Amino acid sequence: MFPNPITFLQRSLATRVVVLTVTLFTITVFIIGTAIFNEIEKRILDEKINASITEAATAIESAEFRFNVTPKASLEFITRAANDVLQLDGATGAVLSGREVALLKSPTNKIEDINLEQISNFVEEKSIPQSLREIVSTSQEFEWALTQISYGSGKTLPGVAVGKLINVPIAGTYEMYLLFSFESQRASIDIIARGFIIIFAIVFLLILGMAYLIIRQVVEPIKTIAQIADSFTEGNFSERVLVKGKDEIAVLGIAFNEMAFSIEQQISRLENLSRMQQRFVSDVSHELRNPLTTIRIASEVILGIKDQLDPAVARSAELLMSQIIKFDQLLSELLEVSRFDAAVAVLESEPIDLVNLVERVVLALSGDSSKTTLKISPENAPILIDGDVRRIERIIRNLFSNALDHGEGKEILITIDLFETSVRVGIRDFGFGLSEEDLKHVFERFWRADPSRSRERGGTGLGLAIALEDAKLHGGVIKAYGEIARGALFTLTLPLKSGQPIVDPTDDLATQFGELG
Repeated sequence: MFPNPITFLQRSLATRVVVLTVTLFTITVFIIGTAIFNEIEKRILDEKINASITEAATAIESAEFRFNVTPKASLEFITRAANDVLQLDGATGAVLSGREVALLKSPTNKIEDINLEQISNFVEEKSIPQSLREIVSTSQEFEWALTQISYGSGKTLPGVAVGKLINVPIAGTYEMYLLFSFESQRASIDIIARGFIIIFAIVFLLILGMAYLIIRQVVEPIKTIAQIADSFTEGNFSERVLVKGKDEIAVLGIAFNEMAFSIEQQISRLENLSRMQQRFVSDVSHELRNPLTTIRIASEVILGIKDQLDPAVARSAELLMSQIIKFDQLLSELLEVSRFDAAVAVLESEPIDLVNLVERVVLALSGDSSKTTLKISPENAPILIDGDVRRIERIIRNLFSNALDHGEGKEILITIDLFETSVRVGIRDFGFGLSEEDLKHVFERFWRADPSRSRERGGTGLGLAIALEDAKLHGGVIKAYGEIARGALFTLTLPLKSGQPIVDPTDDLATQFGELG
């Protein structure tokens, strides 16, 4: 299948240079060449016409003189004079002298018993334009017109006809014409045209050569720089542009190499800093785990005898235990984030009953709440997928907890839709909602839609970020949509089989959001 020419031109600077150069050259040469050729042709033909008119005038005047000085004005002598004037050779029917002669009776000539009409070399009478005959018959001057000289043999030649009205003794008025062929002039013009074509071809090849040199000198280095820039996106920062000379392209190459070196240094520093941060988070999380475990055990002991303590101390023990649980959750999430950053997170796939898993999470987080509605499509269909049950349960828990936190106590609608290669879980709340700006940051770490707004439940700001990474590990995707004061919709789409791509149509979240209320 051939590529789209427009797309190919848009992607190839070299092709655009060649096409533009050839196009401009062709247009320029065509305009200039046509103008010059037309001027040359006009000059050649004008010169032939002027010469023909002069020669015809001389010939016609000579013929008039011969007719008028005939020794004896008899039909025999007049006919002989006419034959001499026309120099007829009826045997060949070909051009003898480069011109043809015609003697035609004028329309005003009423003498019927004498007819001197003759045309040399089988030239047909239609070779003399009727418009020219009409002018000659009413004029006393030499008149001319361009024509096509047609012979009885079928041969046709371009030419010019020159004529004048003459008086023939005892025979009356006749129109005498001389027809001059442009055959030799056309041959010269054809030679000039072929010369123009040869010159055009030579110059065309020179222009192509120049375009090739331009491409080699300008486009190829730029193409090389673009290829090296592409390799940067693949993580190869060691390649450099080979600089030759001191021209603008060389300056560009030097500047690119300096930029590449600076980028390599900056990325190296950022990578080192990122590794240090990841290690710091991991180390701190691990180091805090042991003392936190000790503190938690001590708090559980204190909480176990809270009935024996002062009410204020007992309440403090409860608060302490709740904060220790949150702290423990934060450490667990930080450790999980560090695994994602270090690319060491792995899946432990097994068959999962997704409907049962969702019901279990909902029951654990909200209890037997009538404010949560579960809809399965198709109804009562068993939905089994391959996945890591711990991670998928964590995704559902984080999305549902987010709905509980921001749903403001209103209904939460959960939908499970089965497709050919995937399954989609949608969690829709009708709480405060999300703005367009919120949707840009909702999966960022430690980001909260409204940190100042009090909530019964509180999170670390890592739940949605971890959920997104867990979904990516499964080859799935999480999407979010919301409107202020109308709630939010989060959808989780997972492949049914591990490693299977999702080929179902992309979800229209805005439409689904509206359909769910």
